[in-house]
Amino acid sequence: MIQWPDMIAGQGGTLAGYATSTSTNFIRISKYFNKTYGYAMFGADGAATVDDIMQGSIGNCWFMAACSAVAETPGRIEKMFGGVDQFNNNAGFYDVKFYLLSVPITIRIDDLIPTYGTYSQTLFARIVNRGVWMPVVEKAFAKMYGNY
Repeated sequence: MIQWPDMIAGQGGTLAGYATSTSTNFIRISKYFNKTYGYAMFGADGAATVDDIMQGSIGNCWFMAACSAVAETPGRIEKMFGGVDQFNNNAGFYDVKFYLLSVPITIRIDDLIPTYGTYSQTLFARIVNRGVWMPVVEKAFAKMYGNY
């Protein structure tokens, strides 16, 4: 079950109506969102753009807006991944670079992302334009400040 310390029963503690204990599955990106099914790290067009961003079931519109601002300049999001094609690597992890108080840090995450219902719908940041970069960046950011 996915929870935050400040959740109070009856006050948004169910992630917009999703019974997270029964309908949430963590799946591997490399298994369900891979090249065989037409997915790519930066989408069908091969570049991270603002069109690849869609908020999911948590209230992090401020983070999505910040990612949109970064994605406005071509190539910036791709640099967060160190210029290395990490998509569908056999090790099952991604390295994402952030700057925290002007200090570069690299966050390593596994490729498990939460989905609900069918495996095709991610619970948090949505996969849009067949690109998986946004859920990966969101998970890395969450890990930097705790986890989800």
